[in-house]
Amino acid sequence: SSLSSPKFASMPSEARPLTAKPFLKWVGGKTQLLAQFEQLLPSPLRSGMVKHYFEPFLGGGAMLLEMLSRFGPIEVDASDLNPDLINCYRAIQSDVDALIERLSGGDISG
Repeated sequence: SSLSSPKFASMPSEARPLTAKPFLKWVGGKTQLLAQFEQLLPSPLRSGMVKHYFEPFLGGGAMLLEMLSRFGPIEVDASDLNPDLINCYRAIQSDVDALIERLSGGDISG
């Protein structure tokens, strides 16, 4: 299954949102390896020439969130073999407030 997003609006680096962290732990998660991956990133990515990121192993999303926080705005295509995981990300993408309300069992609007 895959998840695509529209191109993120261009915004100055000082206006970018705070760095997001994965909202769940995932087997094979890359959070602890991000610093080691730094030296492996291709120079066109580090120089801002890459504007489309493909994440084939989404999992908890650590690598994707790192790419967005460091090199955004970029267009993203993310996928994972777990359809439930992709559905979770789609729910967050489409209406996070409704998801929170449903999970909490109450109305969070007021």
